Amino acid sequence: MSALHDFAVWAPVLRLLRTAHAERLAAPGGQVAGLVGLFGWSLPLDRPAPPPGRVAQVEDVQEEFDAVRGV
Repeated sequence: MSALHDFAVWAPVLRLLRTAHAERLAAPGGQVAGLVGLFGWSLPLDRPAPPPGRVAQVEDVQEEFDAVRGV
């Protein structure tokens, strides 16, 4: 089986989405959508704003980065 079809590969991403959208997903028919591709991803997750005077860094979204890296 391809890793793309392995639930364990997607579990960290799904866990982040479930945590961020628990109320929406609990409703009948609830769903969220995103994209994971070769050159990046777009997931409906709130990202923290960096402190004033500093640009966003990987460390600010490390959990998301680690989850997507497996996919």
